[in-house]
Order: sequence, then structure tokens, then C-alpha cells
Amino acid sequence: MASFNLTDKAWIPVINSDGTNSRFSLLELFEKAHKIREIYCDSPLETISLNRFLQALLIRIYQVNDEDTWLDIWNAGKFDIEPAKDYFEKWYNRFDIFDKERPFYQSTTTLSKTHTAFSKLRHDKSSANNATLFDHTYDSQEFIVPMWRVPTLLIAAQSYSVGGGISKPFNFSGAPLIGGCTFWIKEEKLFKSMLINTDYENIAIDSKSLCSWEKNYPVKCISRVPENYLDYLTWQSRSIKLEYNNDTCFDDNGNMIFAENKAKMYFHQGDKIESEFADPLMAKRVSNDKILSIRFDPNKALWRHAEVLFQHEKVNGARPSRNISFVAANSLDLGYDITHKFQIEAYGLLNDQAKVVIIKKESLPFFPVLMKEEKENLITVFIEIAERQSKILYGALSSLGKYLLYPSKDENNNLSKDEKRDVNGFIKTLCVEKNYWASLENVFIKYVEVVSKTTFTTSAEFLKFKKDTSSEIFKVAKASFENATNNFDSSAKHLRAITIANRKLYPINFNGENDG
Repeated sequence: MASFNLTDKAWIPVINSDGTNSRFSLLELFEKAHKIREIYCDSPLETISLNRFLQALLIRIYQVNDEDTWLDIWNAGKFDIEPAKDYFEKWYNRFDIFDKERPFYQSTTTLSKTHTAFSKLRHDKSSANNATLFDHTYDSQEFIVPMWRVPTLLIAAQSYSVGGGISKPFNFSGAPLIGGCTFWIKEEKLFKSMLINTDYENIAIDSKSLCSWEKNYPVKCISRVPENYLDYLTWQSRSIKLEYNNDTCFDDNGNMIFAENKAKMYFHQGDKIESEFADPLMAKRVSNDKILSIRFDPNKALWRHAEVLFQHEKVNGARPSRNISFVAANSLDLGYDITHKFQIEAYGLLNDQAKVVIIKKESLPFFPVLMKEEKENLITVFIEIAERQSKILYGALSSLGKYLLYPSKDENNNLSKDEKRDVNGFIKTLCVEKNYWASLENVFIKYVEVVSKTTFTTSAEFLKFKKDTSSEIFKVAKASFENATNNFDSSAKHLRAITIANRKLYPINFNGENDG
């Protein structure tokens, strides 16, 4: 009988402290977490899904729901392996991919009458009508999967399966992490990362709280409210059943073979989250009086949400993720200087109903001092200057478009609705604003580094700093404009339009007036 048990088989991909790559079993990982740099999978979605899965085990095995327990583990500098050994021995069968009674993260029965291509578990492959940006693997093709990949794909599928499409007992709904970016603070060792992302103040569990694999029933395929954080972390949003035999479904290297006459997967809706759960690893923003999770936006870089990510308290429903707040509030007690540089990693996807459009991972530096009230305003300063400069840049581009498309109209002639639409379409083809915001990211990161270490003793110092920042932002706007117009021909018409537009492109001062 086939067996692959996660507790003692090497399957978790990691980067060690020395930069080498390894794969560890669950038991090995908890034993060596203080020597491991990070979890690293080819897919960002698998990486963050594994981190959350390990967080659930950390909470469950060590009952990390109070300050004393948390600090005892932190001060020890590594995990006591004995509780982990006891736990994995007790639940050993539940961590086997091929257990007959309770295969890991699967069901033993299925409501589906037909099987689904195994590529359904990979967002970077196409499945059925979901052609992605990355690949066009046909569902009928043979799909060979190394055994160590099977659990990572199962875990990611439970976290990131998109909604939409027909299923039983009701149509597919989005998995827990579809609605927003998941923020993970990466420290130099996995041991520390696992703990600092686990804010004991926001873990409402007790000794009776269970992970999904500990419960006496498999996924019920019902709509329900998560019982607690452990239930949410190990939520089975899909009912998955692997069908196989030992003779034809594995190759000589132990890889699993999915094809029409070999291993098959049955896939349908699992449990549906009935109401929104306050995910501590997500941040909230306010838009049109609605409180929404921050998520990736193809038209807005993640750093532009820094006002929310680095704000020191909840404001009108907007708040940073709990792990960021936790680190900011406790950094000194944990032995960090408030100017210590942490790395925030944001994971997520952008979907159009049932189709995955973009899979992303972005990183931002974070310094606890930024969440001090006196520093918080400095993030706002940068974003306000950048947005004002963006409006000025757009005005210059509008002038450029107007004089190129409608040169007979002077500055005092208003454009018609159709003419304005033409000018806006022309501006979009230049991609100037997109390049402007993309180029500003590096300027912002340098800005954050400076403000985290700088104290302004006089208003004159602060004013000079703002002017210097404004100058740097203007340089980016100017370069973005010039890059778009450098390829224009040297005709009198084009030169005149560029000259007129340049007059409209100027740096701001802090009363919103023209500096030049």
C-alpha cells in the first residue's frame, strides 16, 4: 500500500542558513527551525500556504496563546522537540497522504461524478477554461508529480482555490486567502519568523481547539463560521479525493502519475466560510466607506498602501496586519532596536472570478520606529507629495495629447467629451504614469530607510527634508515624461507639443503652488 507521511518524509522545501537548499519532514523542521532561513517554494502561493500551515502546528503543539508561553519559546531560541514528537506520534496516520481512513487534507468520498485534472491544484498551469498568463497545459496531458510536491499543492489549494463554477452541494466559493494580501514578516531564521508572525493576543484558542485533521469528521461541504484561528488556518475549502493503484500510478522514481488511465483526482467545493474572519495576517483599508482587505492591484503598487501598513493604530476601520503591529509594539522587549530592519513579504493573487490573472509576491522594508506617532506622518508626507506630483504630471500629459491630437485648439478652448476620451486614450498608450509609480518604489524604500534613522530637531530641518524629497520625486516624474517622448519625431508639431507640456510639468511646494 502506498504511503507518504509528512511527519517523517522530506517534503518541505527550505533555504538553510548557509544558503543551501534542503527538504525536511515536519519533525525535522521543528527540530532545525533555528538553523533554517526560510520556507521557499517555486510558487509564492505555496510558500505562504506552508508558512500558515506551520503556524497552525506551532499554535497547536505548543499552545501559543498567552504571553508567558510565547516568551518562554522565544527566549529558548529554538523549539523543544519533545512536544512535537508526542504530537506527531499521536496524529501520525492523519499526516499520511495515502491513509485509507483520513488521508491528509483530503476526503475519502466525493460528490463529483467525473475526475478533474491535477493541474487544477496549480495556479501557474491552465485547467479547463482557466488559461493563465504562465502556461497552457492541457487537462488531458499526463501530469507527473514528485511525491514531495503533492502535500504542498494540497495545502495551497485549500488556501487559494478561486470561486466560480458549478460544484456540489453549492457552487465553488473562494478559499480563505483569495480576498486579500497575506503579510508575512521574514526574519533571519524561520524559528523567529514563525513566532513574530504569531501574535498571541489575537489567538482565541484553548486546549480543546483543533486543527482540521484532528477532528472526527472530514470536510462536511457546508457553509459555516470558523470556530477559531486554528479552524481558519486549516480550513478545507475543497473536498479532494485522490484515486490511484500501486501498479500504474507511480513511476520508478516514486513520482505520482496523473492521466486518464492512471491516478485521478476528484475535486469539488468543501466548506464555505459563512462570514468574514478577521485574518490577523491581512491589513484593512477604507474605500467608499467600505472596509476591505488590502489586495494586489495592477494599477497601484503595494507600497502606496504604506500609510495603512505602518499606521500605529486602527483608524476608521483601516488597520495594519496584526503581526506588523505586534512587532512594532514588542520589538524592544524582544531584543530589537526600534530601527531594526524587518522584511515584510506580501503574498496573493489577483483573480477575475474563476480565473487567476496575476500571482505576486512583493517585499517592503519595515522599521518598528515607523509606527511611532511622530514618524507615522512622514509616510503620509511622501505619499501626498507623490500624488500631487502625479496630478501635475497628468496635466502635462493632457497638454501633450491636446496639442498633438487637436493642435488647432488653443489653451483656452475646452475639449469635447469625445476629444477628452481621445486624449485620455493617448495618455494610456504612453504608460508614463505607470512607469512613474513603478520608478518611485525605489525612491520610497530609500526614503523609509532615511526617516527611520533621522530625527528632525527644528522645523527648518524638516522643511528642507520635504523639499529634498519633492525634488527627488520630481526627477522621477521628469524622467518618466522624457522616456515617453524621446522617441517622438523632430517635427515642429511634436517639438511644440513637448515644449508646451514641459511648461506644465513642475515640482510642487507645500502650499500646492507652482515652484517654477
